[in-house]
Amino acid sequence: MSRVVYLIALLTVLGGLPAQDPPADLCGRYVNEDGFRVLYLWGTPEQRGFAQGWLLADVIVRNLDADLTKLMGRARKNQYEERLIKTVVPRFAFSADEEAELAGMLKGIEARLPQEERRIGLLGRALSLADLKATNTVGDWMSLGCSTFVVDGTYTKDGAPAVARNFDFPGFRMVLDDQHIVVHAPDGDSLGWVGVSYPGSVATMTALNSDGVFISIHDVMVIPSLLAPFRPNVPRLCALRRVMRDVSSVGAIASVHERLKSWKTMYGNNFMVVTPGANKGDPFAGVFEYDSRYKATDGVHLRVTDHLDSKGQPFLLCTNHHRVRKPRRDDPEKLCRRYNGLRDAVVGIDSSAGVKVSAERLFEVLSVAAFPKNDQPQARYRHGTTHQAVAFTGSKELWVRLGVVGKNIRQITPRRVKVSEALAAAKAFSSKR
Repeated sequence: MSRVVYLIALLTVLGGLPAQDPPADLCGRYVNEDGFRVLYLWGTPEQRGFAQGWLLADVIVRNLDADLTKLMGRARKNQYEERLIKTVVPRFAFSADEEAELAGMLKGIEARLPQEERRIGLLGRALSLADLKATNTVGDWMSLGCSTFVVDGTYTKDGAPAVARNFDFPGFRMVLDDQHIVVHAPDGDSLGWVGVSYPGSVATMTALNSDGVFISIHDVMVIPSLLAPFRPNVPRLCALRRVMRDVSSVGAIASVHERLKSWKTMYGNNFMVVTPGANKGDPFAGVFEYDSRYKATDGVHLRVTDHLDSKGQPFLLCTNHHRVRKPRRDDPEKLCRRYNGLRDAVVGIDSSAGVKVSAERLFEVLSVAAFPKNDQPQARYRHGTTHQAVAFTGSKELWVRLGVVGKNIRQITPRRVKVSEALAAAKAFSSKR
């Protein structure tokens, strides 16, 4: 199977379980308000996993079954079992916490659904832990698009950077019907954070933590090194999760740089990281070109300016095509069109004294690089911008548009999530259980 077929087979379909009282000690809540879905999780990793598994069991299982049957077409089940489950998935190394959360998720699914309802029809067996691990490598095996820009504190009311991001992906059910906001409460060893995720995932694609650190991912077409299949690789969406849990605002850029060097990855990435806590003289944002090319930069190159002559500019841009290692990257005619269009729009933001940028204005600029173009509606399985986010790192606010089939992302009304309020809600839920 091709790289795309691997991933398409792992997608999800919206389903609904009959009303059932949750276990008294369930460490999660799932709230759906007019299509804006929020999953609150707290407790130990295993408890968080169990909660997601129990709350979203129907969605995770039934959708894998439906899409695997539809999208594998004439391919035989052993292509999934032998080539993905037994060959590809073992090449990825989850942390102890991630392993515990995935194991807890399977237990939650098993507690919610009888064995027959956990059955994947094409495979002739029940959902397994390996299937959940495969679901959490979707971000590695399926190409992303994406774009992000950040402006410094001269543009904002509180003097902290603001960032806006497009997540571009084929219009699968997991990122249209089922993507949701996940709220991870802090524990004794981690920060709390809020991000965009999908059912069955222990990770995130776009996120903001309680200390104001923001992160987003972009795909880069880099062929894995020959050694990549023979070493443990971090699932790249899990790398984002780890940054959110562990990295505070002061010294964030340097901290992420060192961590990524130790987390080997199979494919190419651009990570945009933004912090409100940069010390004087330190960068307020950086693009990490993170891949399997280790000889020159240990697999991680930090870019804090866009061009060789752009030192000190008040913004930083990133797309999945624009990076230092691309030949002739400083020739504007050689850069990707989305990058050039977005850069022109960012330059056009009024940063004069007394004029401070709003979330609405940042969404307007961001949409220059969104898909489909010309306000065409998002179609099932077609490439498009499946979510947009704007983050104010000082006030720790995340504004989100979750895409839907039949609407262009620009037509979606953004919803505001204040990190402190979301974490307080998780704490309130936990006290009532």
